[in-house]
Amino acid sequence: MNKLKLGFAIGLILIVGTFAGLPGVVKAQSDEQVLVHIFPYDFAEFSYWTSDSYATVQWNGPINAGLLARSAAADRAYAVDLAESMPTANADATEFTIELKDDLKFNTGDDLTADDVVFSYNVLLTPTINLNSYGGASVRFENNASIVKVDDLTVKFTLADTYAFANGLFAYPIIDQEHFQDVYDDCVGGNATACDWNDVSFADGTAGPFQFESLDETNQVLTIVKNPYYWNADEVWSSKIIYKFILDKSAAISELASGDADILDATYKPLVNELDSVSGIIEKFVGDPAHSEMAFNHLNPYYGTGVSVPDTGEITNDAEQARLMRKAISHVVNREFIASEIEDGLSQPASSTMPSASLGWRS
Repeated sequence: MNKLKLGFAIGLILIVGTFAGLPGVVKAQSDEQVLVHIFPYDFAEFSYWTSDSYATVQWNGPINAGLLARSAAADRAYAVDLAESMPTANADATEFTIELKDDLKFNTGDDLTADDVVFSYNVLLTPTINLNSYGGASVRFENNASIVKVDDLTVKFTLADTYAFANGLFAYPIIDQEHFQDVYDDCVGGNATACDWNDVSFADGTAGPFQFESLDETNQVLTIVKNPYYWNADEVWSSKIIYKFILDKSAAISELASGDADILDATYKPLVNELDSVSGIIEKFVGDPAHSEMAFNHLNPYYGTGVSVPDTGEITNDAEQARLMRKAISHVVNREFIASEIEDGLSQPASSTMPSASLGWRS
């Protein structure tokens, strides 16, 4: 299970303790195993494959599992989840073979095998269903034939080209073919209604550490519970997570202060000192894997095409002169001022397009 994820831009986060996979303000916990997470979104999406909002990931993420997952280590590197070991690759890293753990099961109790992996990636590469990840995945895998079963516990993936971040392709959720096959066939067959996987039934047939339990539509309360079939269930700390929709920020803070909630979602954007009245809260400034970029108009006659830059010295090539103009502009940008004054000291001047808080960053 992952430690606390920080789900908003560089700024103030108020936390005590840690919790698997959920961002926000967390109050100090006792031995209680039920957590209440409040956030300003209602519940309208029930499948990873057709969800595209931050809100859904909060509770949808814990009920799903992929072959790999981000580790709890400081570098957040990919580690095995449903896979027995990390992928093995051919010489040019275009073919990857992954072995599954033995005796894996979905939350339904159905066996999880290579057939389910192949089926899940077929869903991923079906544009009529997938609104969330189809674009990125379809660039890396040419078609369904790119993912094939070797045996019941082995799957081979063939990429269209070498990809530096290939491990991320093996973290997509694996779903139960038996549970989803009929509706998938119906969708591919032309029934548009069957392509909308937002009914609560689509929260089943998953393999994550938690599973869907109930949804109170009147009060907008959704509950997930520990999945006893998860391969690493003994390491899942919480037995139940209750998600409550509260739109008003002050009402949400009151819920936290009263002890009726344990996690105040980051999207409420708590301000400095705003939670001083809430006991058990520590203020801490942290970084976030985000960066600001400077964009140039490549048609500009000076720093784009360079056609208007006077020829001086030995450089007469317009494109090279434009490049030097952009380089000069970059040099005169006062990054220290932006970081310390405009960003109130919450950011740092970048030496590359990957800041130190980014996954995979190396100093």
